[in-house]
Amino acid sequence: MLAIAACSSPEVEGKSEIEYPRFLTESEMEAGIAAQQEALESGGVSKADYEAFFKSWVECMQTNDIPVVSAGWDPITNTALEHWIDMDSVYIDTLEESDQWFDAYSYIERECREAYLDDIELEYALLNPEFMNNDIALEVDQCLSDAGVKTPEALPENISEFKIEAPRNKAHFVDECAKEIRLSHFDTVMNSHDSDG
Repeated sequence: MLAIAACSSPEVEGKSEIEYPRFLTESEMEAGIAAQQEALESGGVSKADYEAFFKSWVECMQTNDIPVVSAGWDPITNTALEHWIDMDSVYIDTLEESDQWFDAYSYIERECREAYLDDIELEYALLNPEFMNNDIALEVDQCLSDAGVKTPEALPENISEFKIEAPRNKAHFVDECAKEIRLSHFDTVMNSHDSDG
């Protein structure tokens, strides 16, 4: 068991101190894994199933003082739900506290994922092919055109089709465009979250 001391920094307005250690109990872990197995044995993982288990994972992280915020579906694949960590709500004063926080984050994330998400997320990705909404595919197409990469006449439905069509010496531009568009999408989501907050 990873032992992590509590931060002793004074409370700052708008920030939350992290108390360590706070990890899952054996009964919480067993119940979460059992729920995943029950869902897997019911005949497949639906979108609603995945969203429900992802919510449980987010709540597990938040309960253990990790300020996770859901960022919605990955716009490039639509097979995975994404998140970010709201570091503005965490008070870290020293390098030592930073190391403690990230150690705790890593350990808690592993436990919460094992209990509530890993098996469900993997099964959902296996059962559901990647696809892009038309507006995202158009953004990828435009990004590649701007980079001098010839794109197919028929708009591809997923990122793999873009890779297949791209010249081998320019295939890396597909990943670069996908990354750029994904980050732009999440920036929009995060800015919206900050405005709502």
